[in-house]
Amino acid sequence: MRFKLILALLLLLIVIPAQAQNSTADVVMVLPFENTSKPFRPEYNWVGESFADSLAELLNKPGLLVVSSDERELAYQRLRLPETVIPSRATSIKLAREVGEGSEAR
Repeated sequence: MRFKLILALLLLLIVIPAQAQNSTADVVMVLPFENTSKPFRPEYNWVGESFADSLAELLNKPGLLVVSSDERELAYQRLRLPETVIPSRATSIKLAREVGEGSEAR
């Protein structure tokens, strides 16, 4: 049983200027890690999500605003993306813009 996570593709930290509450803070969105187990084992999908949540919690420090998993899911819904998609660079930028627009409305 082998299970690996591809860090380069799966850990996408998207930093965009925060224009909501604190103009000096950056906004970070941690995307879930991809399950690349061979053979593919769907029962391990939870690991990628839980690791992203743990990393987001560790990054949540003063001066850095971390997008919650609920806010990330909302951005996925607004863009009509399935939650299981591994976004391309272009899609990641769209997600970042969507979250940025949502934070401006707050």
